[in-house]
Amino acid sequence: KEMMPDRAPTSEDIAFYQWLDGTGIQLQNICYSPDDIDLLRDLAVAADLSLHRSWILFVVGHYTTGKDSDPKGIAPFLDRMKDLKLDLDWAVCAFGKTETACLSEAFRLGGKVRTGFENSIFMGDGSVARNNAEHVAEIASLDRKMKGTAG
Repeated sequence: KEMMPDRAPTSEDIAFYQWLDGTGIQLQNICYSPDDIDLLRDLAVAADLSLHRSWILFVVGHYTTGKDSDPKGIAPFLDRMKDLKLDLDWAVCAFGKTETACLSEAFRLGGKVRTGFENSIFMGDGSVARNNAEHVAEIASLDRKMKGTAG
């Protein structure tokens, strides 16, 4: 969406992404809505790219006040990938007091997460984290717990 605001790959977009693919760079494709996955697929088709090294970051919610993320916002992204027959590595970022619930759902569904103060300052219990390290440590602990590993 940010790279192709007109929602159609231009010849310059195609050349750029082909060059990136040729370098072996793994791209983070940020998708703000499930429809953005269509744009990624359209680009791959137009540029004759394999998406095997690509991964998608699902943005669930928004960082503005009053728009905390909802864990139910993840399923539409996964449904769209399934509809398009795309099996890509994916992660979630979420915002506000519900970030931890969203990231927990992402782990439960087999995804990865992105966290930190750029997304939320809140701990899972709703308290404000003392610092970014405490916040990230809580999410890392949640990941280990869900995977059944110590750490």
